[in-house]
Amino acid sequence: MYCSNCGFEINDDSKFCSNCGYSIVKDKEPLSKCENHTYEENEDVAEPAPKTTSARDSIIKVKNILMKNRKISIIIGCITIILIIVIISATYFLNTPIHTFERALNSGDYKTAVDTYNSNKSNTEFQKKSITILDDYLVSVKENFLNEELSPSEAVAKLNPIKDIKIIDGVKTLIDNVEESRNQYKIANSMYSDDKLYEAIKSYKHVISEDTQNFKDAQAKIKEITSKLKKKSLAEAEKKAKDGDYKGAAELLLDINTVLEDKDIKKKHDEYFDTYKQAAITELKSKISVVYDDINRNYIIVPKGISTRYVNIGYNRNIEPRIILSGTSTFAIVTGFQQDDWIFTENIKIDCDGTQYDYDVAYEDRNTQVIFGGGIAEWVVLMHDDTGMDELADMTEATAFTDLSPLINSIRNSSSVRIRFTGEGYKDVTIPYNQCQEVGILWDVFKLLEQDGSVIEQLK
Repeated sequence: MYCSNCGFEINDDSKFCSNCGYSIVKDKEPLSKCENHTYEENEDVAEPAPKTTSARDSIIKVKNILMKNRKISIIIGCITIILIIVIISATYFLNTPIHTFERALNSGDYKTAVDTYNSNKSNTEFQKKSITILDDYLVSVKENFLNEELSPSEAVAKLNPIKDIKIIDGVKTLIDNVEESRNQYKIANSMYSDDKLYEAIKSYKHVISEDTQNFKDAQAKIKEITSKLKKKSLAEAEKKAKDGDYKGAAELLLDINTVLEDKDIKKKHDEYFDTYKQAAITELKSKISVVYDDINRNYIIVPKGISTRYVNIGYNRNIEPRIILSGTSTFAIVTGFQQDDWIFTENIKIDCDGTQYDYDVAYEDRNTQVIFGGGIAEWVVLMHDDTGMDELADMTEATAFTDLSPLINSIRNSSSVRIRFTGEGYKDVTIPYNQCQEVGILWDVFKLLEQDGSVIEQLK
């Protein structure tokens, strides 16, 4: 049978439960109507006597209740202790320096993040974990920017506060590059709409793969435009060649092929260039002086009639073009003046029929000389690029610009070219027509040498 108090299985003849100590009292069978006894109607049948509980049974019941409550109390106490330990551990864990740093960084509390980092960066474990957190943070900023969830300014705003504790140049460079790529994509679309295919394809080629929103479409547009532009350019070059303008035909295809890199265009360019080259050499050779400097091991090319050994700036000359050829060719314009007083030039403004080119002159780029017999000279060297800087050592420092071609084309095609030198006062000069043409002649020689350096042997 089973204990009526705790349900534990016990022997049928047990008087007490071996599990909880409960007294087992077997109920007496209630009186019932005997099968062989006949009762008169309304005859009372004796009911069983009510069950009584002894003092011993009461004590045992109270004891069992107290024991059960004690077990519950112990369980509740253990649970409470465990909860307290968990809460204390969690509080400690969440307030360790590394978690304080991570929480502050991700919530935008950059001051707390930086302060926490600076206070704990000497800890090797903290340093190791903080690098991982910062890397994840930078990846998050980058991805949100690339997905256009952050504007360029918003992305940079998330990077600047941590620039003192993490190298962010890579991500900032990516943001700048992608922003420029998106701008180029917009420009390309505008050019494409206006059927300006050359300008469009140049801009589409500046769309980078990291610009995932636009790169795929830009590549498709490049493929589409290439075929159209090739056909159009070859037709225009052929027309120029038929008109005898082989130089123009060659320059057109050279320019186009810097973008298309097409072998058919290159072949045609070479044909037109070879035809132009032979005629150009004959024409240009009589207008220039070529001297080889065996000390510096380079060629110096200047207009006919002026020296290659020194700067020719004087009272009657305010501009002088020259080329330095040493493996690669470098084009330079020397511009200045000679007079009685110093100006200490800080700015040069060149006006070509109203189109102006403005150049600031740093102190170290200004060249000066006291002239024997009286007077002074000041000049500045403007360079098309900086590849020949060392070869211009005899001219001291040079102010270098990446592209002087717009200035040169304006000088050679203008009816009036004036230069103002400004410093402590100013000086205005007008460039004679023949000196303007010398700039154009030297520029043609320079472009010829850019394409074929061996031409120098025929120009000597």
